[in-house]
Amino acid sequence: MLKNESFIVIQGFMINDLKLKGNELLVYSCIYGFSQVKNQWFTGSIKYLTEWTGASRTTIISILKDFVKRGLLIKQDEIVNGVKFCKYKAIIKNTTSTEIAPPNKNFNIGSTETVPGEYENLTGGSTEIVPNNIEHNIDNNLVNNIDIYKGSVEYLNLKAGTKYKYNSKNTTKYIKARINDGYTLEDFKTVIDKKCSEWLNTDMEKYLCPDTLFGSKFEKYLNQKINGSKFNNKNTQNNSAAEIKWGD
Repeated sequence: MLKNESFIVIQGFMINDLKLKGNELLVYSCIYGFSQVKNQWFTGSIKYLTEWTGASRTTIISILKDFVKRGLLIKQDEIVNGVKFCKYKAIIKNTTSTEIAPPNKNFNIGSTETVPGEYENLTGGSTEIVPNNIEHNIDNNLVNNIDIYKGSVEYLNLKAGTKYKYNSKNTTKYIKARINDGYTLEDFKTVIDKKCSEWLNTDMEKYLCPDTLFGSKFEKYLNQKINGSKFNNKNTQNNSAAEIKWGD
């Protein structure tokens, strides 16, 4: 869900020169907002673009393919354990593919002050403040999908004292399914927090694993109500282990 304070900037050249309108204009504006710095790309999800436009997933994919074909966007793919990740950068039509669209002059690139429309670029440990036309928290669903895989498993290992690998075939299968359902890194962390609070130091602790937490019961775990800071461990221990199925 979009944050109320999120915004995009539509510039005149997008309408006058690129002849964009409707959903095409909105999609291009979103991606353009992340393309004004040399090494910055749009790594957001298709779901995010559907939220901005109200269009279907199929329509968004079609628009992106058309933009690449027309030379309005550069696309790069990365395959990690059979999972495909895509990122896009806006370019100017009739220029070389490495030339970036002109930056929004309303932003001062040299400024160290964080203002609306900017976020801190955390990629590679950088602390540089870079301009961006879409205000969105780095921990929300604009994080690169690869960060969801890595972030969720590392968070589980931290909370549960486990040593799962984020790029193992079995683990990526379940995380990929939940990403396709539209869940974010924050959702994964919420499920981990709730189930660790309930199962740690009980007979159920062995189920604090990707197979169970990120399986088909993910939505149920996410919406589980927590009464107080701790669960009744005695009641939890009496639950039959047979009720938990690997991959559920």
